[in-house]
Amino acid sequence: GQPKAERHLARVTKLLGAAPDVAAARSRDDPLLNFVFTYYGSDLGAAANLGRWCPPVGVAIEASQDDRERLWRGIESSGSYDPRKLPKKRLAALERGRAALAATRKRPPIWHCYGLHEWAMLYRPDGAPQPHKHQSLPLRVDQATINRVVEADEIKCTHFDAFRFFAPEATDKNRHALTRQTQLDHEQPACVHANMDLLRYALRLAPFVDASLIGDALDVALQARDLDIRASPYLLAGAVPVEVETTAGRKEYV
Repeated sequence: GQPKAERHLARVTKLLGAAPDVAAARSRDDPLLNFVFTYYGSDLGAAANLGRWCPPVGVAIEASQDDRERLWRGIESSGSYDPRKLPKKRLAALERGRAALAATRKRPPIWHCYGLHEWAMLYRPDGAPQPHKHQSLPLRVDQATINRVVEADEIKCTHFDAFRFFAPEATDKNRHALTRQTQLDHEQPACVHANMDLLRYALRLAPFVDASLIGDALDVALQARDLDIRASPYLLAGAVPVEVETTAGRKEYV
């Protein structure tokens, strides 16, 4: 287990740009990392958990006390993890995740949403109050451009956990009336937030999945987040925007 544990930590560290606890400490002002440690924080727990290794369920390993520092907490004296000890609340969360993934998988992808949820969050028609900025980044476009994009009747967001952050004036401009209760009726596999949420579901499964799955989910989530921010009205330093307000940008997004 030790070489695999070391490889997993090295992979996670490379993806984050630093060891998990260091990345977490600097993530507050990093829009690519803040969602990992803040938005998914309740599923992750301690930041160091991202770098901890766990074997597949049903596999027992020999682990010294030093080895256990590299492992997810809760390993039995037998060298394995016992899913029968999961509390009912955790089991309910796992069932919600299973249902969300099953619903997402069976639905055809929608390629033409273009990540406009971030634009809807910043919508401000004349006379409306200043919307809340969810990132401490400068904007790369002016308010008139944001309003024009939102008002073009093209908002097709299918992900409730993005929709719920829309500016109030933008909610009725979405093609879908989303609620928590109807979430599973709309999730679809081309959504960047649905792909980011793979990390949430992988973390909920730990330590009963091979840690490589957590690494895979982190990799996908970070790529999705990068596209999410670059396609937004925000200006990310050192990154090339995906200008979804243009035809060329929409082709690039897809």
